[in-house]
Amino acid sequence: MTVSTTAAKELNINQIVLLAHRAASLVSAYQNVTESQRLAALDLLETIVNGTATQGRFARVMDWRSVTLVTAQWQYPMPTDVIDVVETAMWIDPTQVVTLPAREIPVTPVSRGEWQVLQPKDAEGPPSRYYCHRETDPVTIYIWPNPTATEAGGVIRFPCHRLRATMAEGQKTPDFERFWQQYFIYELAHQLAVASAIDTERCTYLGGLAQQKLRDCRGTSNQQGVQYLQFGHSTPWSR
Repeated sequence: MTVSTTAAKELNINQIVLLAHRAASLVSAYQNVTESQRLAALDLLETIVNGTATQGRFARVMDWRSVTLVTAQWQYPMPTDVIDVVETAMWIDPTQVVTLPAREIPVTPVSRGEWQVLQPKDAEGPPSRYYCHRETDPVTIYIWPNPTATEAGGVIRFPCHRLRATMAEGQKTPDFERFWQQYFIYELAHQLAVASAIDTERCTYLGGLAQQKLRDCRGTSNQQGVQYLQFGHSTPWSR
């Protein structure tokens, strides 16, 4: 037989909601959900998506955000979709082309405690350290030393952990790879079943399926790094 040349179908958010209701036995295979059911499910789905941020810094939610330095300004609010700023940032001085610089200088992250003891706080010059202050909304970056007119106009590129796009727009597809579809169907079905007082056995079954799908998705969603194979063997000097 001829194999289809079309890629696997991507479900939109409304279709996931409908399949979750059917999996929870709240509507039959021939029924659709009501508007009130759809809207309530979208709210639940939004909380499920927000919860995936605790499962790890997946490849799809790691991105770069840049800030342009201003003379004597050492605090910089990040875009509202940024959850955290991680790893080493890169400073591009004003003489460089931002999109393809010939030279970049690392700006290393420090902890709250390390920022607290940095001295002197009024030091000036090219940035070399940054602290991510997560007590504010949005997240705020503190840089050190303070930029002068020489550094103003330069850019620091930060690696960021970002929020996923909202699930409130039912006709659009989720901000996830396609292999997450079954996790959302079963986890949403599980929560709908619990909220609707479906029998405990069915709720447990749906919850177990969701957790299995989540484990599978987590493994595939992680950033794939370089892998090394190591061998070990005993010698006369081994202890």
